[in-house]
Amino acid sequence: MQKYKYEDKTIFEIETNEKGEKIIHFLGYGYLSPVDESNTPYRFLEYNSHFKLLSDVLKIGFHECEMQETYKGTYIGDCSYDDMVYEYEHYVNGNMPKVCNFLSETIEDGVYIYTA
Repeated sequence: MQKYKYEDKTIFEIETNEKGEKIIHFLGYGYLSPVDESNTPYRFLEYNSHFKLLSDVLKIGFHECEMQETYKGTYIGDCSYDDMVYEYEHYVNGNMPKVCNFLSETIEDGVYIYTA
């Protein structure tokens, strides 16, 4: 595995609501902590309730939408790099989310790691 493969990559879920609209549920991401902690230098941040319409995300931008209201009800856990990788690779009921390099209206429901 490539080192730092998951650093600063967002995990999100696509869900289709009862109106047929696709919703992005931003779930979280891992990053190198600015605080020097030798045994837990990384953090995994999980968003509690951060949802946006996919159509809005496509207009505004993924990272711009992700940063809106992200600090309302978030959980941040310090961890090692290996722990952060484990979070990414086992996020979906013990399984790896799909990789998403490009967002479009045709994306299927599911959990993804955004790599763009």
